[in-house]
Amino acid sequence: MRGSDSKLSFAESFIDLAETMPIDKITVNMIVERIGKHRKTFYYHFSDKDDLMRWLFRFDLARGLESEFGSAQLVYEDEGGSYPEFPFYVRNVLGNGRLYNALFFEAFARSLESRRAYYRAVFSVRGLGSMENYLYDLYCPELKKDIVHLIEVGLADKPALLQAECREQLAQGEGIDFLAGFYTGAFIQRFVKRLIDDPSRRTIDDIRPYENVIHDSLWLLIGAGAQSRCR
Repeated sequence: MRGSDSKLSFAESFIDLAETMPIDKITVNMIVERIGKHRKTFYYHFSDKDDLMRWLFRFDLARGLESEFGSAQLVYEDEGGSYPEFPFYVRNVLGNGRLYNALFFEAFARSLESRRAYYRAVFSVRGLGSMENYLYDLYCPELKKDIVHLIEVGLADKPALLQAECREQLAQGEGIDFLAGFYTGAFIQRFVKRLIDDPSRRTIDDIRPYENVIHDSLWLLIGAGAQSRCR
């Protein structure tokens, strides 16, 4: 997190503005004038206002993930990603190959809760370029990797000669893409809806006992597929 102090000063200025006025009305001039900085300094750190919002989300989430998980569990962007220094996901594999990511979803919720009023304003902006769309594009590839992992686990007890055929059957067409998109959308919408539509309750409320429902559902679905198609 080193080197973030200057960026945080712009982020905190933006947060203060976002809690008092619509985000689409906030300009870079407003952000810099509030803290006595120059526009050139802002653009040294961020390409635009959307970049600042994405950076702050990633910063907040990364702090929580780094404090709660071991380095082997943390997932970072590949080289060329926008914020490769920040972990954004967790892959927690149990001894039987099952993915248990409930603690990630709780950490995600706590991150939103840490700046609830601000994130309500951010996620109220919908459409192309929105934070919601950014998160979908960020997490869908990771859910796809989770699905591929579970397919491999489901095939592990099959005879070697059957594994290639089974793998092809389970991954045929756009099935994996559909599952990844479906569950990514469900995950994001669950948090956005609670944040925006039910402001009296914390984002993290009611996660348990269903906090691992996405990966448990995939585990059962893929396991059933492996049994029915690959006998």
